[in-house]
Amino acid sequence: MRPAIAAPALIGLLLVLVYQNVVMIPKLQREAAALATVQNADFVSLIGANSRGEGTKTFQIHRDRSAVLEIDVPATGEFANYLCQIREARGRTIYENHISGSEAKGAVHLILPKGALETGKYSLVILGEDSPPVTEGPRNELERLPFSVEVLP
Repeated sequence: MRPAIAAPALIGLLLVLVYQNVVMIPKLQREAAALATVQNADFVSLIGANSRGEGTKTFQIHRDRSAVLEIDVPATGEFANYLCQIREARGRTIYENHISGSEAKGAVHLILPKGALETGKYSLVILGEDSPPVTEGPRNELERLPFSVEVLP
């Protein structure tokens, strides 16, 4: 093969190889890891957790898995957005997620990374937010759902 043809062809193949190793393969690895995280997550439903005057519900999750909390936001249409917080028994917020009014019309799934929850008592606190959201000061607490977690090895 002629060097005038072989050199550009070799450079082209080298560029494709570099692109695959630097861009495509890492992207596919990240997407596969994210998919595996959600597929292997522990599912916890807090829908109806405060109904019929039952006590605090206890859920079991695995230490090495993410947790997906299914919740029902009491959307009245009064608020443009909602803030969902997971708080420890001492009141410290360990997770929060803003939910739009349109998202709040159906079941909402909060995805907590593995290790976010330890064995103990927690509360899901749902706050109503005006538009634009208030960053400081009092907010309208709509619901507080206590629950307990037992972490399995």
